[in-house]
Amino acid sequence: MYVPTAAAAYFIYGGNVKTNMVQTLPRGAAKSVVSLLMTAHLLFGIIIIIIIIIIIIIIIIMMMMMMMMMMMMMMMTTTTTTTTTTTTMMMMMMMMMMMMMMTMLMMMMMIIIIIIITV
Repeated sequence: MYVPTAAAAYFIYGGNVKTNMVQTLPRGAAKSVVSLLMTAHLLFGIIIIIIIIIIIIIIIIMMMMMMMMMMMMMMMTTTTTTTTTTTTMMMMMMMMMMMMMMTMLMMMMMIIIIIIITV
């Protein structure tokens, strides 16, 4: 995408091409349109990144809610013996902590991937 643009600019303007292509354009409607399109491109890119982050947060919240529901269902199906219930509760708490840690790790990995892609 950049090579054809640079080649066309060099073909039209020759050695007068500056580092910033917008500075090469003469004042007028073309320069205004190019500046407007570049600004719109930047703003829409930021909006897309924000939407992706919101979607990731929603997915993580849903995963955590599903884990909690699974834990509640397991608690409801446990036996009524005191020792078994205590052991089961401890195991469930450990599982829940592990799942939450895994979820947080996944969230951090997704955010790092998004940052790497956008930079």
